Amino acid sequence: MNNNNIPPHTPINMAPMNAGDQAFYLRQKRLLDFLNERRIVLKCVMCGTVGGFQLIGYKHETTVIPTSTLGQYYPTYAAACGHCGFIHEFFAPIVDFS
Repeated sequence: MNNNNIPPHTPINMAPMNAGDQAFYLRQKRLLDFLNERRIVLKCVMCGTVGGFQLIGYKHETTVIPTSTLGQYYPTYAAACGHCGFIHEFFAPIVDFS
C-alpha cells in the first residue's frame, strides 16, 4: 500500500547515522508499518490535510502522556500535521505489540 502519512524527506527514507538516529528511524518505521497494516491514512482533524505528518521525537527520546505528578506516564507515538501542527497521538503499547 502506498501511504502518504510520512513524506519522503523524513528519516525513514534515509540511512541512519548513529544509534540515536537508528532508534528514531525504527520508531518511525514501526508507526508507518502499523498505519499501513490497518490501511490508515492520517487526516488532520483540525484542518483536514491528508498525509504529510512528522513523527515527534529526537533520537531515543519519545513522547508521553503524563498521568500524575509522580512521573507516571503512558508512552505514545505522536505525529504533527505538517500544515497546522495539530498533534495526533497513538498509544505505544498498541502500536508496538500488535
